[in-house]
Amino acid sequence: MKVLQNKIDDLNLELTVEVEAADYAEIERKKLAERKRTADFKGFRKGMAPMSMIKKIFGEQCLVEAVNQVLSGALDSHIKDNSLHVIGEPLSSEKQPEIEWVDGNDFTFVFDLGLYPEISLEVGKDDKVPSYTVSVFAKDKTTMVENLR
Repeated sequence: MKVLQNKIDDLNLELTVEVEAADYAEIERKKLAERKRTADFKGFRKGMAPMSMIKKIFGEQCLVEAVNQVLSGALDSHIKDNSLHVIGEPLSSEKQPEIEWVDGNDFTFVFDLGLYPEISLEVGKDDKVPSYTVSVFAKDKTTMVENLR
């Protein structure tokens, strides 16, 4: 699996994630095995339907779940490893090619990320910050407590 980072400008990034068949194959196999174990079809005992039938019915769904799991893990780890301060969630890019969900394919996903701007505040020892002392009267406290009851 490869994650390529392309900086568009100071506040925008484009991530391209390439998921290879080897990355999701084991997860997909486990998801299909779980479906097989719980599948209940006429003519077969529970959990005894042939894997070819399970793949035909649930194959694409398990493939999508496996690729999604690998993809989200790759995005999260890339964001954490590179200490990216992302605004919201990664969005699918307009440059995203059409995906053909066929088992064994390699998939490419393109995401746009918004970043927080880097702000540096320089406060010196000579800078004064006003502080105020607020006093609350006992009468105001009792009035507030009565209103809350």
